[in-house]
Amino acid sequence: MAVCCVAGLICTFIPWGREDRFHGQGFPFAAVMWDKPEGRSIFIDYPNPLAFLLNPLAFCLSGAVIGVTWWLIGRIAKRKNRGSIQQLDGATNEHQ
Repeated sequence: MAVCCVAGLICTFIPWGREDRFHGQGFPFAAVMWDKPEGRSIFIDYPNPLAFLLNPLAFCLSGAVIGVTWWLIGRIAKRKNRGSIQQLDGATNEHQ
């Protein structure tokens, strides 16, 4: 879980977009975005201070979902495997 939090914090500093157009910094939630309106020479900035909290939370949540899904797939695979082994064991007992 700590790895997911660190990854989310690091991704808060990933730049995206083109410098001459709408661009920003942060993934999946942008920490700051800049937009240059047509006919103007300055950029308008849109800060999002919650991105420093939301990005690690998003990464932890997605990591938890992936972990639970992986665990469920493993449990289902073990259960199916155990059932097929019992069927094979029953078939070999009948032939003896």
